[in-house]
Amino acid sequence: TAILDASTEPFARVNGEPAYQYYGKNDELNKSMQYAMSGVSVPYMKALLGSGYDGFEGVKTLVDVGG
Repeated sequence: TAILDASTEPFARVNGEPAYQYYGKNDELNKSMQYAMSGVSVPYMKALLGSGYDGFEGVKTLVDVGG
């Protein structure tokens, strides 16, 4: 039923707090999460930027908000 209840994320329901709050309290777990996330984003961005896409041409600062 936790999946059907949109008022609380399943991770928070099981662990008592949202995932990123939980990760922030454990250095080793936080490092593992950051490593896992970069494992997804780094190859994706290399492929995007190496594909000839020029939408970032001239951009000096890029901020990822909420991602």
